[in-house]
Amino acid sequence: MHGLLRDASLTADLDALLALGSVHARVLGADRDEVQAAAQAVLAALAHPLLARARAAERVFREYPLMVRLDDVRMFEGVLDLAFLQDGEWHVVDFKTDADVEQARLRYEVQLAWYCFAMSKITGLPVRGSLLSV
Repeated sequence: MHGLLRDASLTADLDALLALGSVHARVLGADRDEVQAAAQAVLAALAHPLLARARAAERVFREYPLMVRLDDVRMFEGVLDLAFLQDGEWHVVDFKTDADVEQARLRYEVQLAWYCFAMSKITGLPVRGSLLSV
């Protein structure tokens, strides 16, 4: 699913997702049912209001690598699934594809907080974060 979320147009329809999914399936060894399920899940994610806002945003980054120096020795680095700029504020969206996101929610919220901290340090703008279960 992450490959589809990364590579598909934010306006993709089911046919486009299935076509792209079949390419990813060859690499991953996924079967037709897995491709269908992933395409349906991504289609639902694309219909989410956060993704509608991303489609209308001033700037959009997907799979955006970032790195921030924390002190003389430590660095934070990560890859944002989705970030978009709207009305002078960055919105970071972290896609989660686990069957049970609630079980790992605290860990995911900490990860998202670090992403938001890093984006704020890099851009100097306010940042809001959202976890989106797909």
